[in-house]
Amino acid sequence: MDHSVEIITLERGVRQSARTLSQRVEHRAGGYAASVAAGVSALGFVGFALATWAGGFVLHAPVFFGTAAVGVAAAASWAWRRTVGRAQRYRIGARVEDDAFSSQAVDLVRRSGEGYDLALVQGMSGVIEEPGMRRPVEGLTVRDQVVCVPIVPGQVARIDLDQTTFLVRGLDGTEAAQGALALAARPLALPGLQSKTFVRAAVTVTTAAALLPLSTAIAKPQQLATADLASGIPSQATPWEVEKLTYKAVQRQSEKLYACFEPFPAGCGTSGFVGVGLRLSQQGDVREHWVSRSTYGASCPVAACVEQVVAELFFEPMPEPLTVIVPVQVLANPLARRGAEVQVGGAWGLRLESADASADLLSPSGGVTEPEARL
Repeated sequence: MDHSVEIITLERGVRQSARTLSQRVEHRAGGYAASVAAGVSALGFVGFALATWAGGFVLHAPVFFGTAAVGVAAAASWAWRRTVGRAQRYRIGARVEDDAFSSQAVDLVRRSGEGYDLALVQGMSGVIEEPGMRRPVEGLTVRDQVVCVPIVPGQVARIDLDQTTFLVRGLDGTEAAQGALALAARPLALPGLQSKTFVRAAVTVTTAAALLPLSTAIAKPQQLATADLASGIPSQATPWEVEKLTYKAVQRQSEKLYACFEPFPAGCGTSGFVGVGLRLSQQGDVREHWVSRSTYGASCPVAACVEQVVAELFFEPMPEPLTVIVPVQVLANPLARRGAEVQVGGAWGLRLESADASADLLSPSGGVTEPEARL
């Protein structure tokens, strides 16, 4: 059974406000608040996804949808609990969000189980009328305590506090149904709770929850254009130009060659030369590779490693097949100098000898080795 209570506030005999407490009102208020919070939160996640996509990132779908579901549910749950808890009370006091002004802050009427209780405190006066019974309020109050009196259908209480009079009436089933129809035609309004309250809460929840899918975002894949698939070697290039471009391709990938020198013993710590022969197809594939010349002996397998690394490099398509010798000059890089003594560590500089006189002398960090560091 839906118990309902109507509270009317009078000031010097003039009606100021009226409010009805009932389970229908609680559910209606909670549903409205939850809908607003869930809607704003859902729109926030949609906007976040669109903004992320526009920024060139892609979200991980399971993480995003899971976080969005949890975020929307959390915002709706918070709004429901906050609103239903407020709709179950008629509070008087000096705060702006109270239903009526009073020198004493107390929940005049609040839900208790399936019904409602009337709270009485010292300083109140009036009378509580029930069928066949009339009780003065002064005889029910206790000093420094709140006395709760159950409100039953048909009961009418007149409470005087300061200059305000409260009429509290317990409604029966017929009156409660009529009151519910009247409330359905009016917009929902609870003191201290407005739509912007739930909007702010939903925005806060959405912003905090969006950090998780944002941490899993990756750059949006770009579609390859025709220009991206075209070879960097012009189709009208001469064999001499193709050979120079091939040297530059090896130069750009030369950092892979350092793996051939770092693990070797100190006996290999000398400058040297390795020439790697390559037979390339028109598509840039390595058909055959060999060591054409090496200054390193069999105890220092630098040549074999350099040959293998160069053979695994990437080459672009070219106008016609090409056979070329890639000369790799190895320059030892001393880490310290003490007078005439030179200590050679595990750092190396590699130089690709080519027809291009501007070939760089590389250090392991990708920079240019200083001339005085050469041996």
